[in-house]
Amino acid sequence: MKRLQLYRFLCNSLALDFHPDRKKSLVAELDSGRIPWKKFLMMASSHLVLQTIFRIYRDHDLLGHIPGEVSAELEKIYLLNYSRNEEMMHLCGEINSILKNGGIEPIFTKGIGSLLQNMYKDTGDRLMADADLLVHFDQLRPAVQLLSEKGYTHLKELDQEKIPDLKHFPRIFKPGSLISFELHWEPVKPGFRHLLNTDQVATNTIYSPNGLFRTMSWQHALQHTFIHVQLEHHAHFMAHTFLRYMYDVALISQHVDPDEALQTLPGRQNSFASYLHLTGKTLDIERLCTPAIMKDSSKLFLLRAKLNYKTRFFSFIYKVVRLIFGVYLPKIAKTIINKNARKEMIRKLSSSAWIRRHLNVYKKLFRGPGNK
Repeated sequence: MKRLQLYRFLCNSLALDFHPDRKKSLVAELDSGRIPWKKFLMMASSHLVLQTIFRIYRDHDLLGHIPGEVSAELEKIYLLNYSRNEEMMHLCGEINSILKNGGIEPIFTKGIGSLLQNMYKDTGDRLMADADLLVHFDQLRPAVQLLSEKGYTHLKELDQEKIPDLKHFPRIFKPGSLISFELHWEPVKPGFRHLLNTDQVATNTIYSPNGLFRTMSWQHALQHTFIHVQLEHHAHFMAHTFLRYMYDVALISQHVDPDEALQTLPGRQNSFASYLHLTGKTLDIERLCTPAIMKDSSKLFLLRAKLNYKTRFFSFIYKVVRLIFGVYLPKIAKTIINKNARKEMIRKLSSSAWIRRHLNVYKKLFRGPGNK
C-alpha cells in the first residue's frame, strides 16, 4: 500500500463517526491483509490520532478485524491519554475555582476548551500537551499569584523584554503532576491579533454544559484553530496539516456555520476557505465544502496538500522552508537590530552543549514519524 493510499485509509477510519454507513467498506479494507500496520501506527502517531482511532474502532466493533498486538498498542495509548485527560479536567476545575474565587474568570481554549464542552465522544479522544487558559493582561500577575498561593509553581519567570513577542506566561504546574497549564493574555501571536484577540474572544464566550467553565464561542474556536495551526506555525505555505486539527475542525463545524466564520476573518478568507475545503474533502464533510467556501478556496493549496501526502520529499522541503523563513531569518534579523539578542546568540554559539542539543532537535525533526 502506497503512502497516499495509507493516508486515505487513515482518513476513512477517522471519518467513520461522520459516515457510519461506510463501515462495511472499511471492514473489507481491514480484512484484506493489505494494511502495513507498523506504517499505519507511525502515520497515525505523527498525526496525533492513535487514541482517537482506538476509540472509533472500539465503538464501531472493529477491533476484532485488526491484529491483536495492534489493538493492544492502540488501547494502551488510549488508556494513558484517557487517564491524563481526566486528571487535566480535574485540575482545570481546581484552577477555575481558585481564579474565580479571586475575581478572575478564565476562558479555556483550544483542546481543553473543546473537551470541557463535551465536543468529543470520549474523554480520551483528544491528545493535549497542556491546557490553555486566557485572561486579560492586567489579570495575569494576580492569576499567577492566586495559583502560587495554592501550591502551583513555574520554573521560569516571564521575560519582561520579550512580552511584546509573547502570548503566554511560562508553563505552570502542580508539583507531583505531569499536567501543565499555559496562562495566555492573548490567543495568538502579535502578527495575527488583528484577526483574533482577547477583547474579541472575551465579548463572545459560551459556558460548558455543566455551567462551570467559560470557553471560546464555536466561531472563535474554529478561527483560532486555523490561525494557530496554519498561520502561526507557517504550515499554510506548504499546505502541511495534522489530522488531529482537521478532526477538531470537523467537530467544531457541527456547532457553527462555517460560511459565517469565513466571512468574519478579514484578509484571510482565501487561506481559511482553502483549509476548510481541504478538511471537508479529507473527511468528506459536506458542510465544509459549501459553494462559498469552494469559491474562495485555492486549487494550488489543495495540490500542495496532495503532494505533501504523496511524497516524503515535499514534506522534507516544507520543514526546510519552515526552518529558513519561520526560524532562522527572523532570528538573524533580530540579532541585527537588537543588542541583547546578539549577546544571547553569541552565548549560545559559544556553547558546544547547546550546539549538540540544537543538532539533535533537527535530527529528530527530519527522521521523526512525520517523515516516514
